Amino acid sequence: MLSPFAIVARSLRYLAPIAVLCAMVWAPIALFAFGVAVPVNAGQARVVLRVVWLCAGSGMLALLVLVGALAPIVRGERVSQVVALGRGLHGLVRAIVPSVIVVCAVAMGLVALAVPGVLLYMLLVLAPASDAEGVRAKLVDSMAIVRARWRSVAIVIGVTIIALAAVVAVQQLKLPIPLGKSPPREQLVLFPNMLRVTALAMAGILPIAAVALAAIRASVTSGSR
Repeated sequence: MLSPFAIVARSLRYLAPIAVLCAMVWAPIALFAFGVAVPVNAGQARVVLRVVWLCAGSGMLALLVLVGALAPIVRGERVSQVVALGRGLHGLVRAIVPSVIVVCAVAMGLVALAVPGVLLYMLLVLAPASDAEGVRAKLVDSMAIVRARWRSVAIVIGVTIIALAAVVAVQQLKLPIPLGKSPPREQLVLFPNMLRVTALAMAGILPIAAVALAAIRASVTSGSR
């Protein structure tokens, strides 16, 4: 059985296709973040601040898709860069439906109570990377792998959540809050800039987490062959 570290090291030869896939998943977030206009009053600024937190939260959805896209590359045998990219694109498309199902399940868990939602996410995070046929089989496959390496998976997810939250929280501490009734543009421009910085930080945080999760999965499945 290969260790996750050995699998990550082996995957470094595919940095180019991995970078392309990460850029594809991150692009919608970046386009949205860099398209938000400067608010014109304090009310709009508060809305932008809420959007920043939602944007950071959307990183966990992007992580699901990214795990599905990178898993075929991380676990695969030695192939060309083009073949690796093709496998990643195929994995990305296959990951969309399971990712939506996982998000819906987690949302229902969060409505009931926060802890079950987080636990559900951890148990199902590898479903988009599964080769099993059918969504139910993918979910079961993910739970089986996570149970085998739950500490590693929990660490990766926990660190990712903390990192995303810290990026926003640190920036928020520097904002001029509360804003006055007629804040100057110099203060208002800080809010969309905060959104852009968050999006840029996600470009570094999410690929690392996705590669780590894909390597954990590959480590478990390589031992069962």
